Formats: sequence, C-alpha cells, structure tokens
Amino acid sequence: LSHLQYHTQPWFNRFYVYVVTLAALLALCMLYSLYPVRRIPTIVTMAPTMDKATARMSLSRACIFLARELVLLDGLPRMTKGEISGTLDAFIQKYEEADRAVR
Repeated sequence: LSHLQYHTQPWFNRFYVYVVTLAALLALCMLYSLYPVRRIPTIVTMAPTMDKATARMSLSRACIFLARELVLLDGLPRMTKGEISGTLDAFIQKYEEADRAVR
C-alpha cells in the first residue's frame, strides 16, 4: 500500500527532492558565507573608490564648464577671467587627486 502511495505522490512531495534541495541550500549558504571572506579588502575599499569616481566625474564636468566659459567669456557665470582660471586650476588639481585615488 505504501508503495502505491509513493508512486501517486507528485515529484515535489518526494523525500529525495527535499534531501537534494536541502543539500543545495546548505552548499549555497556555505559558499556565500566563505566567498566574501576572501573579498573583504575589496569590499571595504569599494565605497571610497566609488565616491572618488563620482567626485572625478563631477569635477570633470566642472572643468569642462569652466573651460568653455573661459573660451566664450560671455559673462554668464558672473566671474572674471582671473576667477574662472583660478577656479579651473583648483578643480584640475582636485581632479588629479581624485584620479590618483581611483587608480
């Protein structure tokens, strides 16, 4: 009688399916707990690196804007030629620092 009940059960209610699923789940848990241990130094430095990369992108946009304004000199940013070039030099130095930090 139990043999007949075993064959009438759907495949997902059988014991071996639970055993295989549990073994796969335990293997994945072990993999996901052991793998990041090797990557902790990379994970720890990822946020500051991404922050510097974002700063580098915004500084490059600011440098492009200031260089364009220095070429056009139409008075739109309400800065003199000396102020624009001084600000551009400061942004270029900050950009180079951020670039060195990312690399």
